[in-house]
Amino acid sequence: MDNKYDAIVVGAGHNGLVCSALLAKAGKRVLVLEANDQVGGAAVTREFADGYSVSACAHLLYQLQPEVRKDLGLSTRLASENMTTIALSEDGNHLRLQADSVTGVSDEDAEQYRRFRKRMTKFSDLLRKLFNKRAPRLGSKDFKDLLTLGLLGLDLRMLGKEEMQEFLRLIGMNIHDEVTERFENPLLKGAVSLDAVL
Repeated sequence: MDNKYDAIVVGAGHNGLVCSALLAKAGKRVLVLEANDQVGGAAVTREFADGYSVSACAHLLYQLQPEVRKDLGLSTRLASENMTTIALSEDGNHLRLQADSVTGVSDEDAEQYRRFRKRMTKFSDLLRKLFNKRAPRLGSKDFKDLLTLGLLGLDLRMLGKEEMQEFLRLIGMNIHDEVTERFENPLLKGAVSLDAVL
């Protein structure tokens, strides 16, 4: 057997498998090494109690990039496109977040949540354009870097003065500061923080 490889991928987790598949699709000879008995990393099903199993990353599946799906010819079928986030309460009045809807909070927190989600969706749409691209180098004289920074600046300006200022304020904050400033309900703060970290 010929043991010459173009690439050796250490770890057969979901990222290693995607990397290996893309390299192989590009015609490279790839060796994948994995220390565990099962490949998949966080993308495996694990038993958390006798007789009960759960996907280790079902809550992260939405992060599978459309470009990766297309490049690998994957046809994924999700159990749900718009899952509810539930924050459990000791008194049984659980908080539920689904799209623009939030239950289990005051009317003021519900309205704050709708405004917050609308703004975050707008900001994420702006940043999505850069998500799978190399970050531009600051201080560079390279045309591609300057063009990318210029287009980002234009997109920021197109938000309008107030939204641009809010974007620049938020981009350097941690989620704790934002939810503490915006919401009263501790369950809402926790649920939004969890989703933000994910």
